[in-house]
Amino acid sequence: MIKQVADDVALVYLDRGLVPEVLVLFLQPRGNVAAAGAAMLRSRRGWTSWPLTWKVVKLWEIPAAELLAAGDIGLIPWVPLAQIDGLAEPVLRQCRDRIVRDAPANEQENLMAVTQVFARLRY
Repeated sequence: MIKQVADDVALVYLDRGLVPEVLVLFLQPRGNVAAAGAAMLRSRRGWTSWPLTWKVVKLWEIPAAELLAAGDIGLIPWVPLAQIDGLAEPVLRQCRDRIVRDAPANEQENLMAVTQVFARLRY
């Protein structure tokens, strides 16, 4: 993961001359993958170093209620992977209701499909 972040930051910097904002989103805990938020890259001789830091978000630690309350329909598919206190079914029903009520008609099918995929990933 660190190599991928460093490569992506370097490519954006080389192409645009800007350091990008980086967010690493972990969808669910799995195995022993460390959620690193920093790295120090060094040249072979140690003459050059490049400190990198980025934001790490563990989706399962974000309360589903916060995502639902944000008022952004684009966040709804992430809700099944967020921290749900109690039964998942009422929360998933809220997701469906919000998509039907708030999403543009031409986006509803895709939002429902992604929400369903993420719900199956977890449940």
